[in-house]
Amino acid sequence: MYFLTYLIAFILSAQISGATVRFNSVSDIQMSAGKNTSSLFTVITDEPADGAGTTDSDPAVVYIPYNNSVAGDDTQKFVTIDSASNLPSKGEGSSLLRVYLDADNTDSAGQYLYAAIQDSGSSYKIVSSYYDLGGSVSTSGITHDLDFTDICVNGLGADGCSALDTLSSGTAQKDFLLYFFLSSSSTYTVNNAVTVDSSTNTGGVFLTVKLFAQHTAPQTVAISELRKGDGRLTAVYTGTTYDNHYRTLAVTKNTVSGNLSLASNQGVQDTGFDELIDMKTIASSGYGTIRNLENGTTYDVAVIFENKYQISTAVETSKQQTPEEIEALLEKQSCFFLTAGFGGEHFLIDGYRWFRDHILMRVWWGKFAVRGYYSFAEKRAMLVYQSSILAAIFRFLAYFWPIALMAIMALFAGGLLGLIPQKAKR
Repeated sequence: MYFLTYLIAFILSAQISGATVRFNSVSDIQMSAGKNTSSLFTVITDEPADGAGTTDSDPAVVYIPYNNSVAGDDTQKFVTIDSASNLPSKGEGSSLLRVYLDADNTDSAGQYLYAAIQDSGSSYKIVSSYYDLGGSVSTSGITHDLDFTDICVNGLGADGCSALDTLSSGTAQKDFLLYFFLSSSSTYTVNNAVTVDSSTNTGGVFLTVKLFAQHTAPQTVAISELRKGDGRLTAVYTGTTYDNHYRTLAVTKNTVSGNLSLASNQGVQDTGFDELIDMKTIASSGYGTIRNLENGTTYDVAVIFENKYQISTAVETSKQQTPEEIEALLEKQSCFFLTAGFGGEHFLIDGYRWFRDHILMRVWWGKFAVRGYYSFAEKRAMLVYQSSILAAIFRFLAYFWPIALMAIMALFAGGLLGLIPQKAKR
């Protein structure tokens, strides 16, 4: 019995001992890239489905915009980051990818952190010099930098990133798999071959790196209408499915300082915009709200799609409109509750206005109902606008009232027809 207890304890201790590497925060993996350490910007990542990224079939994923500097820096025109000139590339300064890791070594022997790039199957190549972790130690928030020259030349081979560097039309993408692990050896150097399988160099994490360059935008987004609201505008736009669609952005410019610069295949960085505003939708066509605008100011607005590489579609069309305070909108719209509920103009309001003018105002009881509505609603519309609950209720009802009205009208018409004397059949 004592022997069995000892054996179980030994097995458990063997299972928990060793050295492991994990991403610094699996619930919100943070990474950055840039042409040097002083020009880093945050890049977008996908978390692994298993919550750890410990298998090559379920890695974390990072999306990096790549500067095709050999072909004229075209990618810079289309990125949405603040400093477009900071994009990394093989030939741009000391370009790097920075990954934040946690390492845990429960063994007394020292351990060294490496990154390796997949060559084929279980064969990998070292692409970073070691980080000395030491023995019996846990370290959180390790900054591990990967040089793009080591990745593109030593890891992927001499032509590893050439399709990106020389891109002169369309887009180009390069994907590869990295593995971060601890080893007791301190002798590995860049380009050394290592094996990664279920029994060799275990305990690490996998990361798929996706590089993307763009010379010609694959599409543009057409804006057909710009509706005014209180401190906001609503853009009606049309586009098509966009790969890795991450955000839909409004490109805005106060017309006091001029209009957006538009052209065929125009990159957002060349438009002279004032601000990029997230419209909180990724629908390929529809409408989105542009908030936090100044009433009484005219804006020139375009719509773009941004992918996970923070690269966008071209900017070729725009519309201009001026947000107005809700009181002015209520007076102009004369559809008080719905205007207050939607916070401005909306296509459903146009439908209700048509129903008022062409149906209700042609019968005596309709005119009576309209006059009663105006006397009641005009004084209470601000209550709806100021209450998020009431506004939501009126928006909800706006979509279902037409169905109810048609049903009532059908029943009413049927009842009237039943009252009309019918000629007797001969």
